Amino acid sequence: MSAGPESVPLDRMITYEQARSLVLQHLAEMEAQTRQTHELRKDLSVRERDVLGLGPVGEALHLVIAEDETVEYDFGWLFFWGAVDDEGAAVLLVGNAPLICERQSGRIMPTGTAHSPDFYIKNYRDTGDPGRAAD
Repeated sequence: MSAGPESVPLDRMITYEQARSLVLQHLAEMEAQTRQTHELRKDLSVRERDVLGLGPVGEALHLVIAEDETVEYDFGWLFFWGAVDDEGAAVLLVGNAPLICERQSGRIMPTGTAHSPDFYIKNYRDTGDPGRAAD
């Protein structure tokens, strides 16, 4: 028997729109944490800010779903995301691992960036945890 997610009646599963809303809420929380860190570290030099990936003082980044890259699976969705600046221009991020949103529960789990998304999907299917491979 698989250690992956159990099945639930279809009428209890969340929709794509509900999953998308949950992921946007998750990204908004991450964005708020980033803003707080950004504000707390105003004392750093430009070089130190670059090394930490904080960008210039006063620069606001907005985390967004890469809508065209979302992939639907039987268990839920894999959402890719990134950032845009105040003018809407894409900003390169490091470590923005795709997010799994479970259809049955709405739980959001980060995958990783060290391997392909397929690696994390396989782990999730095998163990219920995208970061843990089956024994």
